[in-house]
Amino acid sequence: MIVDTKVARDCRDKGQLPKANGCVLTVECKYYLAALPRDEALNYLGVRSGFPATMASLFVCNLFSPRANQVLSGSRQPYEFGVLPGTRFQQYTRAHIREAMRRHVIAFDFGCQL
Repeated sequence: MIVDTKVARDCRDKGQLPKANGCVLTVECKYYLAALPRDEALNYLGVRSGFPATMASLFVCNLFSPRANQVLSGSRQPYEFGVLPGTRFQQYTRAHIREAMRRHVIAFDFGCQL
């Protein structure tokens, strides 16, 4: 979870977890040696529903899972399977994170949403 600096400071001072509207980006990463359970994708969508629809998020896993793919493909949330060092999926994940940060910085610097 990437949180705005001011929100992070306030949370540390108060000893609280950040609220959804203070988050810039969430990335759920799963590493499995065997098949990724379908419930992991369902849990991600459940947690994701508690955040603003405009907030960037991403679900990534090192393995492909037909069941998780079925769940995630029915949502509008981005996801990547096969994310391992040196793969093109790692590059896609980096690009998604960079884009989310770029949008946040532009909104912070210029006070506008992209």
